[in-house]
Amino acid sequence: MQSLSVRRAALSGLSLILTIGCILPAASRKALEAKATEDIAWQEMETNTQLHDRANWQAVDVKKVGGAQVSWMFDPKRSYPYCTGTKILKNKTINEGTIYWLVRFKAVAMTPVVTPPPPTAPPAVPESFLYEAGFLIHQDTSAVLARYYNCAIY
Repeated sequence: MQSLSVRRAALSGLSLILTIGCILPAASRKALEAKATEDIAWQEMETNTQLHDRANWQAVDVKKVGGAQVSWMFDPKRSYPYCTGTKILKNKTINEGTIYWLVRFKAVAMTPVVTPPPPTAPPAVPESFLYEAGFLIHQDTSAVLARYYNCAIY
């Protein structure tokens, strides 16, 4: 009888270990998936930045979205096409019923200068022209389907 109790306890313990082992990696995979998606977007964006420094950018959105929710963001009329860097690729078709990863970056503001800068000085930001970028990434293939860059002209 005691051996049956020991077996039950062992099976219960093993069951608990397997349950925890299955739950924790699933949570970790989701976090890694979001981080990997952010990295894919940064690789796409990096060539169009002036300083090529990831520290100058903050990911303000890394989330799954439906194509219908965000297709307006990637309208070519909304994005200014004269950013510095490499030629921006043409966006592919966004299917309204498909789920994608949306990654949006905004430039991190530099610490303000204590004394006022001369009027002809460039803006005190790490990226003086590109201030926001967004990417739509297919959740299954990791391909960047659409992108937008918002640039300022001084």
